Amino acid sequence: MGKRIDDLRKLDDTPIERRVEAPESADVRDTEWYSFVGLIDDLQASGNFDWAVETLNGIRETVLHRRQVTEAQKRAVNNIEHARDGHYRSRRRYEGWDPRGR
Repeated sequence: MGKRIDDLRKLDDTPIERRVEAPESADVRDTEWYSFVGLIDDLQASGNFDWAVETLNGIRETVLHRRQVTEAQKRAVNNIEHARDGHYRSRRRYEGWDPRGR
C-alpha cells in the first residue's frame, strides 16, 4: 500500500542543491579546473591578452564558481592563447575607409 497523507506532509519542499566538489582528502591543486584557472591567470599576467580580458574573466569566474571546466571553455581559452600576433586583427575593410587616406 502507498503512503498516507500524513506521511507526505513531512516531506520538505526545499530544493536539492547540487554541489560538485573534490573530496576533503583530495588536494584541490590537483584538479583540472584549478590548473585551468592558473592558465587563465598566466595569460592575463603576461599582458598580451588585454583585448580578451572580459572573456577570460567571465570564464574564470564561472570555472571557480562551478569547480569544473567545459570543453567549450577550453576551446575558447585555447583560441585566445593561440591568436595570431597576440590579438585578433580584423581583415574586414569598412566602406569608405582607406588606409592610405584617399
